[in-house]
Amino acid sequence: MLYTLIRRLEVREPVALQVTTTRFVIFNQDGVKSSESEDDIPFGTWALSDTVGESHQPCNAFHYPIAHVVHTSLSPLEAVGKAP
Repeated sequence: MLYTLIRRLEVREPVALQVTTTRFVIFNQDGVKSSESEDDIPFGTWALSDTVGESHQPCNAFHYPIAHVVHTSLSPLEAVGKAP
């Protein structure tokens, strides 16, 4: 997921990164903004979400068709640092 975030920033394309169960950070040509509203997500944004921590699904704002959702999941062992 980190690679995807960095690549989107390199090519100056909008990307949203979920930081809590309801909040995300949007990176776009206007800068960086923290939000909970789908209205702040520009069309074509890649919305990045992970199942680690308390967020087991994408936040509600990512459920709208305006964004391309990338939802990642680590194995339980990777999540607690016990993977080889």
